[in-house]
Amino acid sequence: MITVKLNGKEKQAKEAITVAAFLMENGIDPYQTAAELNFEALNPQELPKTILKDGDILEVLRFVGGG
Repeated sequence: MITVKLNGKEKQAKEAITVAAFLMENGIDPYQTAAELNFEALNPQELPKTILKDGDILEVLRFVGGG
């Protein structure tokens, strides 16, 4: 198990999990978000390829429609 800080809250995850899979496990659609890993913006195409490590810091903003 690894610990990842998601928007300031510590979450547990299995090892070798991608950012996209981790977000889905936490009820977040990875394709409707902007993500920053360890203070660096992630390109949306990197989400299913980037593997999280213990102690990573993940900040996520969700896109919300409206008018």
